[in-house]
Formats: sequence, C-alpha cells, structure tokens
Amino acid sequence: MFRAPVDGVFQTPLELGMRIVPDQLLGRMNDLSIRSEIGGILRGLIRTGTRVKAGTKLGDIDPREKSEYLNTISDKARAIGGSVLEGIMAEFNQ
Repeated sequence: MFRAPVDGVFQTPLELGMRIVPDQLLGRMNDLSIRSEIGGILRGLIRTGTRVKAGTKLGDIDPREKSEYLNTISDKARAIGGSVLEGIMAEFNQ
C-alpha cells in the first residue's frame, strides 16, 4: 500500500496489473516523487488527476505477483463481507 505524502493532485502513468519493482516511480504529488517500497503487481490505484489529502491511500501492490488476483476478492474483503452479512442476519432473523 502507498499513501499520499502531502495534500495535492496525484499523477501517475501506471495502470492496474503492471509489474512493479522496488524503488519504482509510482507517481507524483506536487513536486514529490512517490516510489515503491516493495515489488509485485499493482492491484489497486486511485485515478490519476485525483485531488487527495495527505495520508490518503493511493494504491496497493500485491507482492504475490499473480495478476489473476486482480479479478478476485481479497481474503480480507471476503472476511469483512461475511462478518457484515452475519451481523445483518442476526439483527433481522429473530
């Protein structure tokens, strides 16, 4: 995951599914370069030209390097969704 270092407009030439290497340029905000800390597949990315606040999540790099994971729900998202469904069912199935 990488985040905005400052308030500003995020600019990137990258697209989902691209292979990323450590220290690769991911994008720019104002005059600051944003570089990758790890390598992997770019799995999430905020749209270029989006105005964001400092600390906003800009994207995600999946170190497993399997591009087929772009078309699946992550384990974490599946667990959260399942928990929400259980809560709804507990509330309304009395």
